Amino acid sequence: MVGKMDCEFRPVDPKWAKHLMLGANWFYRKTEYPVLQAVFPDLDNGFPEDPDFDRRFIQPLLQQESTELQEAFWKATDHSASSKA
Repeated sequence: MVGKMDCEFRPVDPKWAKHLMLGANWFYRKTEYPVLQAVFPDLDNGFPEDPDFDRRFIQPLLQQESTELQEAFWKATDHSASSKA
C-alpha cells in the first residue's frame, strides 16, 4: 500500500530491462537480474486491467503482454528497437 491506495509489484519482461535499465545493465553486465515495476491504481483503487479504470492514470506496463501504449513507447523512443526482441 502507498497511503490508502493498493500498489502492485509486477515482474518486468527482460526486453524492457535491456532497453531501459542501462545503469543496471552496465553493473550486471551479461547476468540476468530481476526487475519489478510498481503499478499504481487510479483514485478508485482500480488497476489498468479493470474495466472501470480511469485512463488518466494509465502507465506503460512492462510485463510480457503487449499493449497499444507499449507499442507507441517503442516507436517513440528507439526506431530500431522492437517490442518483440
